[in-house]
Amino acid sequence: MPTIAIVDGIRIVIFFNDHDPPHFHGFLAEHRMRIDIAAVRSMDGGGTSAAERKLLAWTQEHRETLLAAWSDAQAGRTPRRIR
Repeated sequence: MPTIAIVDGIRIVIFFNDHDPPHFHGFLAEHRMRIDIAAVRSMDGGGTSAAERKLLAWTQEHRETLLAAWSDAQAGRTPRRIR
């Protein structure tokens, strides 16, 4: 479960061999979020918190790189960090 980025204190993680759709997990203190990369939406029915809104905007900006990171992780390769 490599950390691929940290966005405003939110740790972004993609798990190896995870289920579809392509997504990442965001961790901020006790909050956990899952973001669908292709659809750029919250998978948890949220999207209203400031942290989720920030992650959705960041996902839109880094969508192609995130999809490549997802592919790497699903193939068992450690994805590169996103800066």
